[in-house]
Amino acid sequence: MAKNDINYNILINAGLVVGGYFFVAKPILNKLGITDSTIDKNKNNALQTKDWLKRDWYKSAPNGTKLKTVDWLWLNPAEMIYTANGYYGGIVDSPERVKSAISLLDNKYQVSQLADVFYLRYKHDLLTYLQSFLDSSELSANVYDPIIRLP
Repeated sequence: MAKNDINYNILINAGLVVGGYFFVAKPILNKLGITDSTIDKNKNNALQTKDWLKRDWYKSAPNGTKLKTVDWLWLNPAEMIYTANGYYGGIVDSPERVKSAISLLDNKYQVSQLADVFYLRYKHDLLTYLQSFLDSSELSANVYDPIIRLP
């Protein structure tokens, strides 16, 4: 009888330890940034490729992929992003303006196309330009998150 009680107690203690880790410790560690949540891991995996920010990636788009005209990109999102940096015409940096520009796009291939048009017009790599005036949290909220949501 004592042997069964010991096994039962071990199971209860193991369950408490596992439950304590997943329901208490892990959320705290995620919040502190010590471990990554599943959402963070998915975002990091998506960001590792960053193909959609490369200037030529859109040229490999499957047939039928909707792209924008160069003139439209030139006058709309490229201009919005360029002037979002306070140094180039705005009074203060405007991460929301960058997010608005990205919201005008319909897919990740158009983001790549925008990167190409941005370089042709302003002679700046789009990602490098954005990193010059947006901190990592602003980049995440106003650039990466909206792009990741695009098909």
